[in-house]
Amino acid sequence: MLSLKKSIVPLVLIFILTVCDVAVSKSGIPAEWSMDTDCALCHTHEADTLTNEKCLIYAHSEESCTSCHSQEDRLAVAHRKMSTDTSKLKRLKRTKMGEENCIACHGGWEDLSERTKDTVLVQDSEGTIVNPHIVRTEINKSKQHNLVTCTSCHRMHTETNLAEAANEACRTCHHAGVYKCGTCHN
Repeated sequence: MLSLKKSIVPLVLIFILTVCDVAVSKSGIPAEWSMDTDCALCHTHEADTLTNEKCLIYAHSEESCTSCHSQEDRLAVAHRKMSTDTSKLKRLKRTKMGEENCIACHGGWEDLSERTKDTVLVQDSEGTIVNPHIVRTEINKSKQHNLVTCTSCHRMHTETNLAEAANEACRTCHHAGVYKCGTCHN
C-alpha cells in the first residue's frame, strides 16, 4: 500500500500542476480568452500606444479595450486558437471597427459635420477644402462614399498625422488629387 501512495502522489501533483498551467502559463498569458482578459498581455504594441501622444488612441486611454472592441462573438473567434507560448504570438490583422462604437460617443456624421465645419484638414490639388465628415451626408447622394468609415482617417494605434491620413483616404478614389466629381470619368 505504501508503494502505491508513493507512485500516485507524484502523478496527482503532476496532474494538478498541469491543470493550473492551463489556466495561466509561465508567460502570464491566460490560456483561454474572455472579455475580461487583460489585452495588454499579448497586444503589447497596442497597449504601448495608449501612452503615446502621437497616436489618436491616447485621447481614449481612460477607456478599456472592450469599450471599442466590443463585438464579443468576433473576438472569441479571433482568439479561439490562442497560444500561451509567447514565441508563437503573431501580429494580428487590422481589426475592422464598427462605426456604432465611434458614434456612441462622438455622434453621427451630421453632428460631426456641424462640429467640424470650419476644419481645414482635407484639401485637394486645386485648393478646394472639404469637410471630411460630409462625405457620408451631403455629398453621398449616390452612396459612393459608403465605404468611408471613421477609421479610414482616424487610425488609432499608429502615429499618424490626421490631415495626411484623411487626404490619403480621399486619394484612394480621387487619384487625380481633385475632390470634385467628374474630374476623372466624364
